Amino acid sequence: MEITMTRFVQLMRAPGVYLRMLVATVAFALIAYLHYESVTLTLYYSIICIFLMQIGYVGGVLFLIWRETHPKKKTESCASKIVVSFPEGGEAGLRTHTLKD
Repeated sequence: MEITMTRFVQLMRAPGVYLRMLVATVAFALIAYLHYESVTLTLYYSIICIFLMQIGYVGGVLFLIWRETHPKKKTESCASKIVVSFPEGGEAGLRTHTLKD
């Protein structure tokens, strides 16, 4: 999970994210123009596209801020709490026991 968050933080840095938004908007505008053959509709939908991407960007930044202020609680792994034993004598099934400190 930490690798994913590191990559997310790298992608959300200001100069690069605006360049990616611009490229996505230009690609969207080209496809919209080819589909509708109208400059007015293309501009309209491109502005909506930019607006939605800005909402996503602000949401991502707010998520990063929230994530930074609410760190994950460290939990013990399940492997240290559960012991699985295979039955002897050909019985079917597994037995599980929890370790008590």
